[in-house]
Amino acid sequence: MNAFEIYLGAFRSREATKNVREADGTLDSMKALHLAKESSGKSGEILSELLHIFYKLYKDFMSSIYFLTFLSSILIVAGDRMPS
Repeated sequence: MNAFEIYLGAFRSREATKNVREADGTLDSMKALHLAKESSGKSGEILSELLHIFYKLYKDFMSSIYFLTFLSSILIVAGDRMPS
């Protein structure tokens, strides 16, 4: 595990503010190699925000697909009931 993963988990948690502070404390007690704590923190924050946006877009996309599927099934049923 690296500092980036610790910050990513902290930012994605329900209590992000508290957990980011705890991540700071945890990382202060360790020696991180080749990646500054500040860089890891910012990277985790940015990826967390991007994942949040992606999941929202995915959810909206799937809602649209479900709506179109529902609408097409109504049109098919209505089409079957129309006189020839």
